[in-house]
Order: sequence, then structure tokens, then C-alpha cells
Amino acid sequence: MSKIARWNMIIGFTVLVLAASGGFFLATEQVQSFVEGSAAKSAWWFTVATSAHGHTNLFGMIHILFGLTLPYSKATPRVKSLQSIGIGLGTFTMSFLMLARSLKPPEPGRDFLGLFIGFMLSCSLAALIFHVMGLLPTKRSA
Repeated sequence: MSKIARWNMIIGFTVLVLAASGGFFLATEQVQSFVEGSAAKSAWWFTVATSAHGHTNLFGMIHILFGLTLPYSKATPRVKSLQSIGIGLGTFTMSFLMLARSLKPPEPGRDFLGLFIGFMLSCSLAALIFHVMGLLPTKRSA
């Protein structure tokens, strides 16, 4: 197994542990708000934080699956490294940047953080598309 595949699996399992821990704190915070009968946390915060929790779990699993399928890819080691960085950008975006976005309610006008998040997720999607292309079988000549 290559180093990059191993590191992607390590990152994936680490992200899953962090996301599970975040889910525990998210649930605790929400239960406390319900018990107190207050809406201490806004619906915006809860919706975006819950989305970040779910997507962080998803990206952790993507890292693991990427690491497991990396030996079957026909891509060069440099391309595999770039794909790993692209998936890492998605993981960072859907965890830390989404949590940062949940702290401020949406406002009319340009949302530069939202545009930045969209750009980084596009990089992640491109990395996954190129990984799938590297996994496709090549046509053999007779």
C-alpha cells in the first residue's frame, strides 16, 4: 500500500472520530436548549452545524474509500497527490468552514465565504471525477 493511500485512510478515520465527537457536542447543546425551553441556538446555526457534522462524516468515508481504491488507479503519483489535496479541501470546507459559516446568519448581498466554500467543493468534486477516470478500465486492442 502506498503512503498516500495510507495517509488518506488515517485522515478519514481521524475525521470520522472528530465528526462523531462534534455530533455528541451538537446533540448535547440541542438537548440543553430544549430542556431550558429556550432557543439559545438559532435554527440557522443548528441547521448548518448539523449539515457540517453529516458532511464531515461523509468526507471521512470518502477519504477511506479513496485510500482503499488508490492502488487500482492508473493515475501518476503526482495526480494521486493532487487528488488527495482536492479531497482534503472538501473535508476542510465541510467541517471548519461550514462551522464558521454557521456562526453568522445569512445576509443579502455577496457571500464571499459561500463562494469560497463553493470553489473548494468544486476542487473536491474534480478530484473525485479524475479519480473515477483513473479507475475506469482501458480498452484493450485485439
